[in-house]
Amino acid sequence: MKLLKSNDIGNIDLAIVGLGYETRATTRCRSMVNSNIIAIGYDQHTSALRYQDNLEYYNSIGATVIEGDNCNVYRELFKLIDVQWTGRPVNCLIDITVLSRTRLAEIILYLISNLEEGSHIKVSYSLAEYTEPSNSISPMRKVGPIIDSLSGALGDINLPSSIVIGLGYEIGKAIGISNYLDTENQFIFIPNGKDSNFETSVRTNNELLINITPENHTFTYDICNPYKTYLDLRETMLAIMDISRPVLVPLGPKIFSALSVVLSEEMNRTLPVWRVSSEYLEEPVDRKPTGFYIEFTLVT
Repeated sequence: MKLLKSNDIGNIDLAIVGLGYETRATTRCRSMVNSNIIAIGYDQHTSALRYQDNLEYYNSIGATVIEGDNCNVYRELFKLIDVQWTGRPVNCLIDITVLSRTRLAEIILYLISNLEEGSHIKVSYSLAEYTEPSNSISPMRKVGPIIDSLSGALGDINLPSSIVIGLGYEIGKAIGISNYLDTENQFIFIPNGKDSNFETSVRTNNELLINITPENHTFTYDICNPYKTYLDLRETMLAIMDISRPVLVPLGPKIFSALSVVLSEEMNRTLPVWRVSSEYLEEPVDRKPTGFYIEFTLVT
């Protein structure tokens, strides 16, 4: 597996997209032609906001729709891929925009492991228009590895523990996981992108955490340049792993979560990647698309 500098892979043979309640759930799909579409939905919030409209759209274009809990989705999706898309190199797109972090991790790793050598996997994220974050503290319902296979390795127990957090703009999540793990060292990655309001909200809602993190443990990354972000994250994590036993917690933009999953895979899954989930306790919010896609491409 290798992350490519270019995203130009030609026509998409198979597109795996999300069925969710946000308007932007179908945006990437609408930009494609002559692709086989598999849309994966949920068993929660199926009446919220635009979910039923998006379901109707996917049905209207002849997409294969799989709904249900994670176990059902993985079983049906992976069976389809095994039967129809193995045995030859394919160009596959996975739109992670409305996928949960657990699902994006499980599916990306499955594609890396099971698609024929020489296949391309384009990971796509539809950038949303800026919306104000909630004023409420984000609930922490589930904390732990993003998926079981990315629990990581114990490492050298003589080294101190550390946490590496990719910040989002939710109130309480980042400092919550920092306090929960209570590691000896702490590093943070602050996202910046097309709308400066987003970075401002990230910094405002994580002000205490940023202030108690040493300046030389604080990094920024460009949401819109995943290739450079991956190289910077890789270099930084290798340096941190020389001096400590890190846990990587990619909050914030999902593109950073996807890159973290790929990095752990490159490191033979020795790097633990964790998540902090509110499960379905957060109020559904309809995020509108900007029309800008953030993408990176892997070759198997």
